[in-house]
Amino acid sequence: PRMLKRLNQEIKDLAASNKRLNQSLDTQAKKMTASKFAADGLRSSVSNLARGYASVFAIMAGGGAALQLGQDLIASKATLLGASGNARQAAEDFEFLQQTSERLGTSLRDSIGGYAKIGAAARSAGLGASESRNMFLAAQETAAAFQLSADDTAGVQRAFSQILS
Repeated sequence: PRMLKRLNQEIKDLAASNKRLNQSLDTQAKKMTASKFAADGLRSSVSNLARGYASVFAIMAGGGAALQLGQDLIASKATLLGASGNARQAAEDFEFLQQTSERLGTSLRDSIGGYAKIGAAARSAGLGASESRNMFLAAQETAAAFQLSADDTAGVQRAFSQILS
């Protein structure tokens, strides 16, 4: 019970830190005006994000599960950042995916991977972020309605991305 409470508190602290980092990324994204400046700022944001999470993990002693969760979160943020092209869109996408995963009871990590694939394929097909979200949401809601396994849901997402490619 004590360890569970401690891990829960560490997860809450991580979520609060994540929110502050998202706000920081959003502020930085708004300040970017020139393309070179945007690229430099994005690189800096990713570096700051990694340092911020490293600091959080250094403070956490012995929280193996929380550490793995944090590492998954960093990888997920990096995936979204690469897939969306800018920090602001990545933060918006993460918020959308977090809400969708909570609402449907699905894995946030798996959702991020599927969303990134569908989003990249949709962008290459000339579709915008809202169309990508709608396609992803249709796949997730259908998978939840039919109670598909995580592997089957990944297959549905892969099919959507292949159709778009």
